[in-house]
Amino acid sequence: MATFDPRHFLHQLNLAVRLRLLLFLLVASFGPTVYAAQPAGRPEAVAPSVIANDPEILNQQGVALAGDGEWKRAVSDLQTVVDLKPGEPKYVLNLAAALRESGDLSDAVKLYAELAKADPDDPEEEFGLARTYTDLGQDQNAVTQYLLAEHGDPMSFAVHKELAAELIGLGRFSDAVEECRYSLCIQPSDISSESMLATCLAESGKVDSGVAELTSVLKLPGLTPADQSSIDVQLGSLLLQEGKVSDAVNALKNALTLTPGDPEVHDSLGAALWASGDKRDAAGEWKAAYCSNDPVAKHDAAVWLATP
Repeated sequence: MATFDPRHFLHQLNLAVRLRLLLFLLVASFGPTVYAAQPAGRPEAVAPSVIANDPEILNQQGVALAGDGEWKRAVSDLQTVVDLKPGEPKYVLNLAAALRESGDLSDAVKLYAELAKADPDDPEEEFGLARTYTDLGQDQNAVTQYLLAEHGDPMSFAVHKELAAELIGLGRFSDAVEECRYSLCIQPSDISSESMLATCLAESGKVDSGVAELTSVLKLPGLTPADQSSIDVQLGSLLLQEGKVSDAVNALKNALTLTPGDPEVHDSLGAALWASGDKRDAAGEWKAAYCSNDPVAKHDAAVWLATP
């Protein structure tokens, strides 16, 4: 089970920073870029002269290289494929995906847009374009494309989940709640969707509903210690917002037990202890966070330690 870490958006960060960090965390936690369907496995050993003129074999090789993170070689092979078979949608889709992953976002947008124009009913193309707009920071364009992808494939877990992240980034929490619920209907008990839902409920003024959501998540079977710790930290943050300081401290202490030495947990626990009036122990937690190599926790701890 993948671990979602919502711990950067604690109360000491302003709302805009919290939302942007959440968006980046969520996008990072999603699955890899979707390439057009490929035959299983890598291409068998074939003479280079044959590969150079066989678009299907070269396409498989390019996708395999992309899977290994060798973007420059992948783009080169997939560009050759498109040159050999111009206009073939699956080949253009793979090239666009590789260009996006390699950081060539402008060319990726052009290819995805051309594909979407030629076949507006293909959700994969709309999804790829939406993701590229997300990478470019064009949030409203991304939402438009996610909605088109959602219309084409209403049962896509990834589309609902990534659309929710974009809506959170735009501050549209009520709309994001709906998308989170859709994603959980498709893939129940997904930790990151549950965490997003709790965040949206809290930011919509329903902090108690967010607390209830996270409390139910902690009862799910199969949670890893890291999962439990992440949820406890988010729960502690919401409990602080409700003014339930003692409960927040307990949740954060439990998180630290699950992930000993975690600098962000030390930082969060320090905030809760400070709110409880225990300034000495709070300082101890912040010193532990400050001595870590985590730049965010180190910075936050320094700010708190300088607080009179």
